[in-house]
Amino acid sequence: MAVSYQKLKKPEFKRVFQLGKTIRAGFVFFKILKNKKNYSRLGWIVGTKVSKGSVQRNKIKRRLREILYGLYPNLLPGNDIIVIALPQILNQKYSDIKDDIIDCLKKAKILSI
Repeated sequence: MAVSYQKLKKPEFKRVFQLGKTIRAGFVFFKILKNKKNYSRLGWIVGTKVSKGSVQRNKIKRRLREILYGLYPNLLPGNDIIVIALPQILNQKYSDIKDDIIDCLKKAKILSI
């Protein structure tokens, strides 16, 4: 069965940043806010503080997107989640980033594995 992913839009990003709770891990931090929907919505930010080069930033975005979409079926519904990459993420392996994200989601109690 195909899973439908929902991405956050600009006004929703602002709302999550203002009202959401922050959870930090080693290479990323999360802003999480409950929503009244029966699904979770995702967003990610990789700023120029991580890397000035767009190629490297886009590589990190692709990694984050792949990890989040892989974990999406295990996320508890009803959350708006933004993942913000920190500069330390640049030289990390995919598996280390994934472990970091899983730990952070477990800490937030929104991952059901």
